[in-house]
Amino acid sequence: HGKLEYLHPSGSIKHRSIPTFLAAELAHGALRVGQPVIVHSAGAAAVTTAWTGARLRCPVIALLPRGCAPGVWRLIKWLGGEVIPVSSRDATALIAELQRTRGGYHLDQFGEARLIEHYGAVAHEILDQIPGVDAVVVGIGTGVSVTGIGRELRRLRPACRVIGVEPAECRLSTGAPWE
Repeated sequence: HGKLEYLHPSGSIKHRSIPTFLAAELAHGALRVGQPVIVHSAGAAAVTTAWTGARLRCPVIALLPRGCAPGVWRLIKWLGGEVIPVSSRDATALIAELQRTRGGYHLDQFGEARLIEHYGAVAHEILDQIPGVDAVVVGIGTGVSVTGIGRELRRLRPACRVIGVEPAECRLSTGAPWE
């Protein structure tokens, strides 16, 4: 069985969380119209953030690994986003600099628990559709989706295996440098 998350408007499972999250941040004043949104991403979250930013009228600055697919870079730029290649060791300093110099809002998908929690709904959908599922394979970029789905599946069906996969060009989970 396959769950076709690429059919979302921005092309990935990230569409389940980022548009809702950023719209809520805008409604609560944590983000302002016109304020740049900075996202450090392996690719999919940056595309969804650029898609969302275009609709919320917030420019997007995507910090991506150099190994990210060129098509991802082109899509972000087509959506009006700015792409900056960055190594993992330089990302934190660059985010701080962009916040200071450009007034950027940092979409901290690594540290924002509310983003991870959005993906628990996917685990419920999987179990509703395939109650006896033995294993689920989820793509890994930043690890937010697989973490949220995995946490909820472990809680609801502890015997279910959760397997993360990632492209060879960007092997973050194996400890390869983000270049």
